[in-house]
Amino acid sequence: MDILKISIGISIFLLSILSFLLSYLLLKKRKISISYLFWGIGVALVGFTVLQESIIYFNYWSELFIQLYVFLIAILVGILSIGSVLMLKSSKIKYIWIGYITIVGIITLLYSFTLPIPKSIVVNGIIINNVVLPMPDVIASSLLTIPAAFALIILALSSFFKTKNYSTLLIAFGVIIITIAGTLYIINFPVLLYYAEFIGILILFFGFMGIPKRKPLVNKKIYRKKN
Repeated sequence: MDILKISIGISIFLLSILSFLLSYLLLKKRKISISYLFWGIGVALVGFTVLQESIIYFNYWSELFIQLYVFLIAILVGILSIGSVLMLKSSKIKYIWIGYITIVGIITLLYSFTLPIPKSIVVNGIIINNVVLPMPDVIASSLLTIPAAFALIILALSSFFKTKNYSTLLIAFGVIIITIAGTLYIINFPVLLYYAEFIGILILFFGFMGIPKRKPLVNKKIYRKKN
């Protein structure tokens, strides 16, 4: 095994460690808002999938390992979107969205682990996305990731126009980068796929961390007494 391949594999592993660190920092803020809990879990799953990619890069994998990877790649977007939807005031929208992600997530889980994954999905230690997965798996994953990605972007842009908080724009850009990262395998330097994933999650992290704390409600009775 050449030194370059080892160096790239180690760098991918380090990217996963940094993702876990970002997840920890988000989870520390979960007392401020439950949204940080879901964002932290989502970023942790990104770290875990990057860790899987570092292992796969050295051609250590099995069908079950890839099935887990395919499922996590889909569900993590849904979990991140739940964090953003929970910032809304409407309880009805929150419950509907959580229910939708949960139901589609369970269906995706079942298809991911019951349908065979083509061995050609891994080439020279790189997971490629031009391999056609079983159609039920593709449909379920699409119903999970596409609406979730759109929800993240739309909510981020909507929040920006209302608050002029540029952190929300970072969330939109982070989602876009992560979404298109899978196409970078076509470049002769396919490790860019992993770096793009990390750059996307880093931008997401700064976006989530930059969202201001909600101001505590003022007790009107106490306020009146003081005045």
